[in-house]
Order: sequence, then C-alpha cells, then structure tokens
Amino acid sequence: MSMSALNIPSDREIRQINRNNKKNVEQQRVDREKRLTRRNELRSQISSEVSQEIKLLLEKADVAKEPYRLPRTRSGRMINSFIQ
Repeated sequence: MSMSALNIPSDREIRQINRNNKKNVEQQRVDREKRLTRRNELRSQISSEVSQEIKLLLEKADVAKEPYRLPRTRSGRMINSFIQ
C-alpha cells in the first residue's frame, strides 16, 4: 500500500500553512489585547460610576440627618405645626 502523492503536502504548501498559522496566532493575540483593554476600561468606568453614586447617596443621607431635625414634644412626637 503506497501513499498517494496527492495527499502529501509539498514543502511550499507546508511553509504556506505555517505562515497562515503564524498570522492567525498573531491576529488572535492582537484581538485578545483589544478585548482586555476594552474590558478594563469598562470595569474602570463602572467602578467610577458606582463610587460616585455611593458618594451621592452618602451625601444625601448626611444632609437628611443634620439640618432637618424637626422639633419634638417631650414624649418624642413630632410637632405637626412645623410640617407643611
């Protein structure tokens, strides 16, 4: 049983296959770096947005506590005449 010469790649075909594989590997590396950069930028942006929202909520909570203390009776009930 001899192998047919049609199934054996020539040296030229082997070099071409190797060049194509090398190009594909390089393109995959570039694509992976782009995705990583994009993902890190999004993560940073989201983290910044969440931090800002938390800061705003904490500021609102602090403002709500301090300046708006309504007068209360001795028993602790709020005096309704100040609420409008």
